[in-house]
Amino acid sequence: MMKHICFSLFVAFAMVSLFAEGLGISTTGAKAFVRNDKGVLHVVLRNDGTKALTGIKLDGNWIGGHVTGALDKLEAGASKELVLPVETRLAVGKYDLELQGTAKAADGASVTGNCKVQITIAKMLQDRIPIVMNDSGGWKDAHNLGFTHSIDYICYFLARRPNFKLSYEHLDNVLVTGHRFQEQICAPPELMKKYPRLDKNGNPYNSTRNMDVSNPEFLKEWQAFFTKAMGFANTHPAFETYCTMSESHDNTQPSFTKYTKEAFKKYAGYDIPVEIDSREAPHYSSIKNFPISRVIDEEDRIFKFYTWFWKEGDGWNNLYSFIHDMVKENVKHKNWTFFDPSVRVPPVWGSGGKVDYISHWTYAYPDPIRVGVATSEQQAMAAGRPGQKIMNMTQNIAYRSQVAPKGAKVSKQPSWVNDEPNAVFITLAPDLMREAAWTQISRHVQGIMFHGHPALFKVPNSKHGYRFTNGETAGVLKDFFARVVKPLGPVLKSVPERNPEVMVLESFASSVFAGRGTWGERGWEYDASLMMLWANMAPRVIYEEKIARDGLDGVKVLVMPYCDVLPKTVYNKILDFQKKGGLVVADEYAVPGIVPDISIKAYRRTGDPRKDKETLQNAGLELRRALAPYYSPYASTSNPDLVTWVRSSDKADYLFVVNDKRTFGDYWGQYGLVMEKGVSNSGTVTLKRNAGAVYDLVEHKEVKFSSDGNNTTMDFAFNAPDNGRLYLVLPEKLVAPSVKLASKAKRGENVALAIEPRFASGKAVKSIHPLQIEVKDANGNVTDDSKFAASIDGSCKHNISLPLNAAVGSWNITVTDLATGNAVAKTLQVK
Repeated sequence: MMKHICFSLFVAFAMVSLFAEGLGISTTGAKAFVRNDKGVLHVVLRNDGTKALTGIKLDGNWIGGHVTGALDKLEAGASKELVLPVETRLAVGKYDLELQGTAKAADGASVTGNCKVQITIAKMLQDRIPIVMNDSGGWKDAHNLGFTHSIDYICYFLARRPNFKLSYEHLDNVLVTGHRFQEQICAPPELMKKYPRLDKNGNPYNSTRNMDVSNPEFLKEWQAFFTKAMGFANTHPAFETYCTMSESHDNTQPSFTKYTKEAFKKYAGYDIPVEIDSREAPHYSSIKNFPISRVIDEEDRIFKFYTWFWKEGDGWNNLYSFIHDMVKENVKHKNWTFFDPSVRVPPVWGSGGKVDYISHWTYAYPDPIRVGVATSEQQAMAAGRPGQKIMNMTQNIAYRSQVAPKGAKVSKQPSWVNDEPNAVFITLAPDLMREAAWTQISRHVQGIMFHGHPALFKVPNSKHGYRFTNGETAGVLKDFFARVVKPLGPVLKSVPERNPEVMVLESFASSVFAGRGTWGERGWEYDASLMMLWANMAPRVIYEEKIARDGLDGVKVLVMPYCDVLPKTVYNKILDFQKKGGLVVADEYAVPGIVPDISIKAYRRTGDPRKDKETLQNAGLELRRALAPYYSPYASTSNPDLVTWVRSSDKADYLFVVNDKRTFGDYWGQYGLVMEKGVSNSGTVTLKRNAGAVYDLVEHKEVKFSSDGNNTTMDFAFNAPDNGRLYLVLPEKLVAPSVKLASKAKRGENVALAIEPRFASGKAVKSIHPLQIEVKDANGNVTDDSKFAASIDGSCKHNISLPLNAAVGSWNITVTDLATGNAVAKTLQVK
């Protein structure tokens, strides 16, 4: 009897459960939102019953106000997403929100559901210079070191994992820290194989990177895939940066598909010349009827093909522009695109298409100041697209074969060899990293990058090819970011380069017909710039297109390494430059019709780092002496191991001094291939200007100098491993800045803060100037209104955005002049 009763109760319970109606409520997407940004909560309503629900209402009350949504009807088993606005004008922190839903079942009964959500308001990000770990790995490690961005893959995983799921909780956690992710755009492997570039014989090139990206069918399939990827990337503001197919354009080759042949004929009016069979033309000496003058017409058929090929014909630059446009169209939160390596191509405009930034990486050996040469090449590239921004990158790694070859015997083997006997890529030496980083920021760039996460952090059981072999290098970066880059970031990315007086021509025609070109890292053209850096002549790279378009106005010295062949227009402009008094410096390979005012001899490295450096330094100093009767540089030093770079704003000079004195250390030095150890050094630096004050921008204090009205001289003493300084040279001394701020405000208001740096004479400082703004609320907490800043044209204007639930009482605002260290404090009463 008891068993029968229990069974009946079970059946009755099961029947009730089977036919019960229910309203499920859940959330998807981001639950963390940047303060004051547009925030929306994605709420999913689900009918868990067997009959339709009607009159569905969703309500929730929290500190951010009333959240509400509604649906007329929801069929049985169906779900529907509501997108609800979220109030983000709240103080940074976590807040609880309970959502309650009601609906009517078919029998008129009321159906309810609820869901508890925790909303996080993340800090606003003030103006900062991007510091990018252009690699994946532990983002927390990178963030703790001071990086603002690192890679997290969507495209990569989508291309290889069909069931890839995005973790919004992971992205929320990243957003709250202020870190941001870079998406590395890539193509699915099947597309790489499906659309190969074909050689003249119709065979695919032996490289999966050699996709025929101009093929319209490829573009259709690529767009479908990338649209899906953008659907993921647009869902969370933690994704900010998008790299457009790295290491692709530099691996290209001419494709002889039907489509490419038709495209060139449409462009030029004739077929692809028969001489074309690779990404470089045959050497000019083997081309029949090549002009004996080695000056070619821009309409030369071979030259015209390669101009078309490298700018648009191979399709890569157009694809980068296409990706850029898709990002801008689909990603609604803050974003920027970039391409690298941007100058691992011949010197012709167009690399990267219309991305926001172009970037390029450099190996900081054998000479770390070489980073400056690659940066100048990027500036030359970006001249073809005014407004395009520049980033530069130092590799955290070194090829072991180039610095400490495996199997080589030395008297005192370093300990890392025993720890990593089979390493192929090892950690960059700390002193080389420090010097390369100083060189990076000395140039006008809008961000800095580094690559090689596993070389900076010891990862247990790691099988990555990059090996951790030096524990000091990561600390060098952490200190450098904290002391130099972050406080001065807004200034570093704003102060422009000086107008160039010494230009180094990298010739596209010579790259095509004589196999020249640096490809962003090597060769005599590269070393010609390097030798002049040691001579403190501030060389800048120029491309032929720039000369053809704008001439050489303002340039005093044109240096022409490996200019075997020149286009006619450029050749004529150079001759005109000489006639007007411009100085031409050229080597033995220059086109016959140009007679240099000063001759130099091309140099090929021997592999002995000390000999190569001394030879190039001496050649630079010899050139400078030869130029002395006609030209002298703006900055000069007492020895070539003090390398300067000056950027200027109004009457202010930003003087960078890098100590490049190095020797063989005990990390790589025993192998004799790289001088990786910094050495103490001293000397003087002279600027061709009068000065009234000089400030150390890292130490935030005034420094001694002497000035005779025409020249200003400073003494420098570098104690290893110290190897970089940044001085601000001004016409007179500074006093505390003028600061204007209202005395009181209400919650939710924006309060204007106006800052004007001042000279002792009372005049406004019109040049770009470094400042720090610290805002503390009534509880003494530093708020996200705090920032490092740059005043421009005499003022810095900043809004303090008071949250709706701001702490009531006295807020303290402190403005510090980062040149002098002088601070001004103000109080704001918040009600």
